Amino acid sequence: MSWIKSNVNNNSQHLSTLISHLRLSQLPTAYLLGIVCNEELIRRDTLCRDYLDEAKHYQMSKAQLVTPTALVNISLTDRLLPRRSYAGNTAELLGSVQCAVSW
Repeated sequence: MSWIKSNVNNNSQHLSTLISHLRLSQLPTAYLLGIVCNEELIRRDTLCRDYLDEAKHYQMSKAQLVTPTALVNISLTDRLLPRRSYAGNTAELLGSVQCAVSW
């Protein structure tokens, strides 16, 4: 947001594109609702509001605050799913590698 706010007239046109690449649903709920949802530039952009709604619905579904029938229109996009981590899982990253150490 600092970059957007550094030159609002020129940079705000890129806000929805930037937000579309974030995984808002993976943010802590308190941060999403307290900080992101209250950002005036995001609230003014309809696409950004759609991304926020998508993230909020996903988090509500994980917390079981909404019924599955209310989530019929929500598809699991890459923005909703956590990124795959390869940390500590080098065998999967490299394939099934077997190492043998002989002393």
